[in-house]
Amino acid sequence: MAGFKKWGIVFALIVVFAGSQPFEVPARPKALLGPIPAFVERVIDGDTLLVRARIWLGQELKVMVRISGIDAPELRARCDKERQMAISARRFVKRLVGQRKITLSHIRQGKYAGRVIADVTDKSGSSLSAHLLKANLARPYHRGRRKSWCAQKPVRSFKKAQIVPKIKAP
Repeated sequence: MAGFKKWGIVFALIVVFAGSQPFEVPARPKALLGPIPAFVERVIDGDTLLVRARIWLGQELKVMVRISGIDAPELRARCDKERQMAISARRFVKRLVGQRKITLSHIRQGKYAGRVIADVTDKSGSSLSAHLLKANLARPYHRGRRKSWCAQKPVRSFKKAQIVPKIKAP
């Protein structure tokens, strides 16, 4: 009789759990609206910052943030003009927000691991991307292929290696 009672309890539990709603993991949000307070640790280039963001009480996270909506010249440039513009853009951003508090909003995952894309505002609430666009140190960017900053495509001359057979002297 004790065995029957045990199996009866097991059967009752199966019926209860089978009829209940399945456990579902909530879907990940596509973006975090913010605002998230952050501190600039380092300016990488004109459109990328390393920040320490306060994500929870007593919890901070260091993360690379790409400034949303702009494309700034790259320091690893294809031409000298782009390299000089990139240095100017980085200096400009350092003057605006280097080693200071900022605010991140509309945060979403970037295409490179560990980096996020976000709207960045300084302590007065001014958009960092708007400052860069106004100073002509960046241009609008909304995904897709980025245009070159160089006036012309770099000239590359690759010569195929010529294989010269060794001829033995007579």
